[in-house]
Amino acid sequence: MEQAALDKALSLLLETVAKKIEAVKKLAAEDLLAVLAASNRELLRQISQVREEMLRQIGQVREEIGSVRGEIAQVRGELARVHERIDDLQKVLADMQASFAKRLDETNKRIDDLQKTLIDVQASFGKRLDETNKRIDDLQKALIDTQATFNKRVDELYNQLNRIYELLIARTGKG
Repeated sequence: MEQAALDKALSLLLETVAKKIEAVKKLAAEDLLAVLAASNRELLRQISQVREEMLRQIGQVREEIGSVRGEIAQVRGELARVHERIDDLQKVLADMQASFAKRLDETNKRIDDLQKTLIDVQASFGKRLDETNKRIDDLQKALIDTQATFNKRVDELYNQLNRIYELLIARTGKG
């Protein structure tokens, strides 16, 4: 936009110069000096205006560059803070991962210990169950032996009672 304004000002200046040249061709030589002097004053005035406009626009561009530089510095500062925050978060994440890995290792060790304990308990339970089953078998055998002995003694007692009964019948003669 500023370039367009400069181009327009230069275009107007060139038009004015071209018009002055045409006008000069038509004038007489005496008038030529007066016209050239007036034309030169007009050209100097227009050159001065164009120069002032260019300086004003250059000043605006410099202000905008300064503003952009300030914004760039601000963005760089914010970027530095963001990078610091990212670094902090990465450190926290690394610490969390290390802590998690440590806790996972501890948990896995605890699980291994519990599995070993469970195997030991199962082995002990199996051994005690086998011992209990053996005792039950021994008790069943003893019970069978006791029942056999009891039955044998009952039979012996029954036989003795029968002999006693027979002896009583034989002595009393009642039958």
